[in-house]
Amino acid sequence: MRERYLHALAELEGQIRDMGALVKRAVHNAIWSLEHNQPAFAHEIIAKDREIDMRRYAIETAALHVIARQQPLAGDLRVVSAILDLASELERIGDYAEGIAEIFLRCARQPPLALPPPISTMARHAEAMLNDALESLHNRDPEAATRLEAADTAVDVLYIEVTAWAMQSMRESPQTLERAMYYLWIAHNLERIADRTVNIGERTSFIATGVVAGKPSGEGLAARG
Repeated sequence: MRERYLHALAELEGQIRDMGALVKRAVHNAIWSLEHNQPAFAHEIIAKDREIDMRRYAIETAALHVIARQQPLAGDLRVVSAILDLASELERIGDYAEGIAEIFLRCARQPPLALPPPISTMARHAEAMLNDALESLHNRDPEAATRLEAADTAVDVLYIEVTAWAMQSMRESPQTLERAMYYLWIAHNLERIADRTVNIGERTSFIATGVVAGKPSGEGLAARG
């Protein structure tokens, strides 16, 4: 019985790692398509988002089966319950990546407007935070939440910069108003990706220590603007 349970738990953790790799690729491709004007990458993200959704449902089903059939003790139940939360967080990050891809495709139909530097910097930070969160999850790093919360502060500051840039651009160049708004939506999605990585860090710290480090971030605006 114990061997079967440990095998099921290991499979669950493997499924989360695989889902994390898919989401990581989606975020990377979303940023690449935006910065390098590559619509093909954007279309790929949109087409593959369903796969990320299905991974979440599969993980939830497997986790509930483990709880129902194996009746895990407190320490193991902590891992299983955290995995349920992690699947949800990863699925939402995938949605934000898809949202960036869809907004980028809309931008192509608008008058040209250079991508503001703070968005590129936000993208680098958000992608690095996701990589850190996934690596910390694999290593069960108890310091993940603290480190990611500190990194998120920089992303929030950059989001304020993008908002100020968008307002100024709309005033000075009304013909680019719609594209400036799209860039603001992209910045919002990047900010939400960063917030979600903090949530992953909190669940990772919970797995490692049994202590909840903070609470999940609010939803804010819709993922796809």
